[in-house]
Amino acid sequence: MRPCVQLACVFGLVAFFISSAQAMDGNTLMKACKAIKGNTGRHEVHETTCIGYIRGYVDGQQVAAYMAADKAKVGAYDRPLMDEELKRHSEFCIPKEADNAEQLGLVILRYLEKNPKDLHVPAAFLVLAALKDAYPCWKK
Repeated sequence: MRPCVQLACVFGLVAFFISSAQAMDGNTLMKACKAIKGNTGRHEVHETTCIGYIRGYVDGQQVAAYMAADKAKVGAYDRPLMDEELKRHSEFCIPKEADNAEQLGLVILRYLEKNPKDLHVPAAFLVLAALKDAYPCWKK
């Protein structure tokens, strides 16, 4: 009888994790990023979720742009050339002075608040739209 109870617990845990492993949508991201506005100086769970999601998204986009860049032109230590080449392959170009997760969180929150009809959309698409809108690349 004991193995059956253990097996039931394992299946219950698996079902719980599968049901909670959904992609974040705009509603969830907006709730998380609203914590930045009320910043009390300590990172709360929602604020950390927002900042972590955005930082991971931006870093992932930079890696994707690097992979699309002409690697024959880009040396590992040629930072100015790499930055220029990455701009050609990026969907958005965040200026260095704006590249901090809290500021980006506020930019994305503003976009979400202006587009409530899209909050059901996966967060990744909304973050992309917000960053393209706020920081377009001027491609040649």
